[in-house]
Amino acid sequence: MPFSTYCRFPGPSSKARIRHRQKSPIYFWRDKIGREIDLLVEWGEALHASEIKSSQTVASDAFDRLIWWSHMAGQPLANASLIHGGEQDYVRREIAVRLWFAV
Repeated sequence: MPFSTYCRFPGPSSKARIRHRQKSPIYFWRDKIGREIDLLVEWGEALHASEIKSSQTVASDAFDRLIWWSHMAGQPLANASLIHGGEQDYVRREIAVRLWFAV
């Protein structure tokens, strides 16, 4: 990804993690103009992007960054989710909206 900064939490390779039943590494991502993704989880060859919001309601613009990142990174929207403090899971703009305590 061009002009990006990954903050990687160290861990073994994907194959070694699966063999030893270890959890996937997690990342924070920000580009040079300040766009960021709160959480990236490496799962096999895919990166799953998540934005984390503390509010119970989700504003429609909360999905914009995930949609932009998915297109830029070549990842399907099915790999994106928005984690929030609300009361139910649902899908909006093709993105899973998940409860923080169910993740």
